[in-house]
Amino acid sequence: MDFVVFPDHPATGPLCLNLRRDPAVRTVRHPSGRPWIMGHWTDDEAVVASSGPDRLLLLGTTSADAGTLGRMLRRLRRLDDLDTRVRELPGSFFLLASMGSRTRCQGSLSTVRQLHHATVNGVTVAGSRPQDLAALAREAAAVGLPTGAPGLGTVDDESLALRLLAPFAPFPLAQRPAWRGCTPYRRATA
Repeated sequence: MDFVVFPDHPATGPLCLNLRRDPAVRTVRHPSGRPWIMGHWTDDEAVVASSGPDRLLLLGTTSADAGTLGRMLRRLRRLDDLDTRVRELPGSFFLLASMGSRTRCQGSLSTVRQLHHATVNGVTVAGSRPQDLAALAREAAAVGLPTGAPGLGTVDDESLALRLLAPFAPFPLAQRPAWRGCTPYRRATA
């Protein structure tokens, strides 16, 4: 499973072009019709619920169903309410929520489900894999869009060298992505 999360912003349109060309890419949309989440996952890896314009999606392993998520979503007043509610859900998953103009992306505290983020074309995008964000940045640069951080999407030689340490690099260096400008979320939520 891999995915990229986009804000509901006009600047995301050009970023999604290459992803839209892949017929295997699945898309969950913002109420505006713009892509919210694009990626690859199977039906059994996704549970989604909607209530009006609000959306809640789990990607991963869980026994929660759409009805459970729908009830949870209807009880939420704001995204911060998920801090306590998410503990009710069993499994190992990414939690992605959209309420109004705000989006929340959350991995697991253990970092088994870790998210990364980068700023491309003036907007922050998140993803389950830093290499997907790097590819997005390279594609944006190829068509002349601003990519934010210098070198975004290129290999970070120092980080790559850290991966050669045996048996592994010490924390937090081991968490550093091999691509410039792609940053892991340091907390379970962002």
